Amino acid sequence: MDKTIGITGYKGRLGSVLVTKPNFVALDCDVTNPTSIASAIKEATPDIIINCAAFTDVDDAERRYTHVLGINDYGVMNIRDAFEGWLIQMSTDYIFGGVQGPYGERFNIDEDFAKGKYGRSKAYGETHVFTYPDRFGTIVRTTMLYGSLGYPDFVTHILDRLKISVPFEVPYTLMGSPTYVPHLVEGILALIEHHWHNPPPIVNIVGLDVISRYDFALMIASIWGYDKTLINPIREVPGKAIRPRKAGLKVGLAHKLKIPIHSVIEGLEEYKKYYE
Repeated sequence: MDKTIGITGYKGRLGSVLVTKPNFVALDCDVTNPTSIASAIKEATPDIIINCAAFTDVDDAERRYTHVLGINDYGVMNIRDAFEGWLIQMSTDYIFGGVQGPYGERFNIDEDFAKGKYGRSKAYGETHVFTYPDRFGTIVRTTMLYGSLGYPDFVTHILDRLKISVPFEVPYTLMGSPTYVPHLVEGILALIEHHWHNPPPIVNIVGLDVISRYDFALMIASIWGYDKTLINPIREVPGKAIRPRKAGLKVGLAHKLKIPIHSVIEGLEEYKKYYE
């Protein structure tokens, strides 16, 4: 497909991988500044924009909410106002409260809305994607990203703890869908290639399995050959922010759209090859 795809947030965990693909270009702009966005769009003339720009520190968002809203909420509005093409907005299962998960592609989330400020800001950002009915928009929800070399994540954190052979704790009460970044990129490429003419309004692209952080940690230890008995399950979830405990995302629609979805084991095994 001969289309130019612009990437905001191109230095981040996902954007840095996307911009290595053919026809993907970095949009060097500040999403909180409409003039900056307009200038970047004029220079790159993209047919599609994937907005990867986001404030993602869940705990820090609790004390910097105004700053977070500027990026995660108003930043999306600024892009949508400036861009008439297909906007793909990256989002998260943290927009939900974590009571009724795992979640499908519903848009009305009022009855199970995020408790944390990061999740709320991302939910508000989603609403801007469809401001203009005549402009294509798709929300891609994903979560628990790992596997961008050079970016610390849950996997590297667990491996660092396992390497020193000291027991540590991981919550068994926090559920999600671990997603290997190259697999997410593969899914986004399939979405663009096969559905640019009639894109879905919302689609979940994540790892196949909805599991607890504790079970994910056990998988990591098993794949890398470390002692799983070092990992102790706890009920308490650390951190300042309230996280959605029963979260994760369903992938039925992705299957119907022929978007490739991979298991957590597949993601970890592939990551291990590059990690080592």
